[in-house]
Amino acid sequence: RPEHRAPPVAMDDEKAILRKNPWLGNLPCLQPAMCLEGARPTLAQFTAHVAANWTSDFVWSASFDPAFIEQVMYEGYLPTAHGPIEIANKKGPHYILLPKLHEQRCLILFEDLKVTKSARKRSRRYELSVDACFDEVLAGVHRQHGHSWLQPPLAQAFKDFHRSGGTGRARMHSVELWEEGRLVAGELGYAAGATYCALTGFADKQRPSAGMVQCLALGVLLHRCGFSFWDMGMAIPYKHDLGGRDYPRMRFLHRLKAWRDVPRLLTSGGRRSCAELLVPPWSIGQRLLLAPDHASHPAPEVAHPA
Repeated sequence: RPEHRAPPVAMDDEKAILRKNPWLGNLPCLQPAMCLEGARPTLAQFTAHVAANWTSDFVWSASFDPAFIEQVMYEGYLPTAHGPIEIANKKGPHYILLPKLHEQRCLILFEDLKVTKSARKRSRRYELSVDACFDEVLAGVHRQHGHSWLQPPLAQAFKDFHRSGGTGRARMHSVELWEEGRLVAGELGYAAGATYCALTGFADKQRPSAGMVQCLALGVLLHRCGFSFWDMGMAIPYKHDLGGRDYPRMRFLHRLKAWRDVPRLLTSGGRRSCAELLVPPWSIGQRLLLAPDHASHPAPEVAHPA
């Protein structure tokens, strides 16, 4: 697959950022030029070095180019933004991209997915959709959480990425939960091949079950669409309650590389009953007995590092 050609970031911009923010000099710097044909090092080579030798989670970049962010996702970073910051001789506000390559990554393998009886019962009132209203989900996230790490230039890059469809390395998605035609929960995430990464979400505080139903219904939908695993990012107790396990960075990257080029498409076919997803005839107890759908989705063996 040809490398993408992102607009270069001027070295003067990076130097101006560092003059006012010297703490960034302690972090590795990702540059769009690493994605160009003939680059040395390439983004993949630089990431391999960071993964093996860097003992923190974060790197940084001055670029918010959507195609560059897509490449960053493909290599295993979870993109976040930081700011506003000062830049020498430039009026603000200014922001930096702060991609995160977790030392421990929480993943859910679908055979481990746990669905509670209460979620099944409450699922009957909800419907799930994919990519129905990206901007509304983004607005819901900002209303509930503020801008936090999803600062304006990154939010705009996600919008542009979603609208363009990307270059083929990854695909940006929104997931929506509806009750009687009203959006009550949603999340933003991205797929790279047969892997899906959840970024952030929101839920109506008047519907305490909505967020969990949306999450679980999405998990079953991902399985039905042939995905290998669900990347949940940073470990939080509720993710472990869903069946998540923590993977060291190198094990996560090995699993990602085995599946990121296996084509899959996340689609709901319009609004879909959550009860149809969460209360199928093969549900047993509090753990979901997943149907052997992956038999029709062959993929390479995952070789774990020693």
